[in-house]
Amino acid sequence: MDKRKNIENIYPLAPMQQGILFHTLLAPESGAYAPQIVLTLEGALDVAGLQQAWQQALSQHDVLRTGFYWEQRDEPFQVVYRQLELTWVQQDWRGQPADIQATRLQIFLDCNQTQPFDLHKPPLVRLALMQLDESRYQLIFAYHHLILDGWSAANLLKTVFAQYFSIIRSVLLPAATPPP
Repeated sequence: MDKRKNIENIYPLAPMQQGILFHTLLAPESGAYAPQIVLTLEGALDVAGLQQAWQQALSQHDVLRTGFYWEQRDEPFQVVYRQLELTWVQQDWRGQPADIQATRLQIFLDCNQTQPFDLHKPPLVRLALMQLDESRYQLIFAYHHLILDGWSAANLLKTVFAQYFSIIRSVLLPAATPPP
């Protein structure tokens, strides 16, 4: 799809976003504005259903489809794209001792934390799923603070898991209504 035809909207940055962008550009590898949430998931997991729930969240929430631009402009701005594909890393660590899994997880988290987001290329979210054994997983959800804060990230996770459970139970959720 032509990148220009995929643009849904363009907005200026809020003052807080301008500050976060400035500090991110000063130290892109610091990870200061790239929080990670690590969740342990236990039980039977429908991985395809979880991916589908995340893809639906990406489709439903403009902020997850937003990139940022500042070069050769008087003021930075954000672009919301119509369609994007979810980025997803999946690794199988079954059969490895727990101490090796813990070490691998820590190495992954450290690398993920310092890997800068390309602010021009949304989604500014990284998802990774590590399978530890037949019924235990680690889900790593990293995002840039330009698009989410802790409160909205928690709400996004609630939405994703509600959607996931509706997918695996084949139950339709009512459409979300935007706030007034």
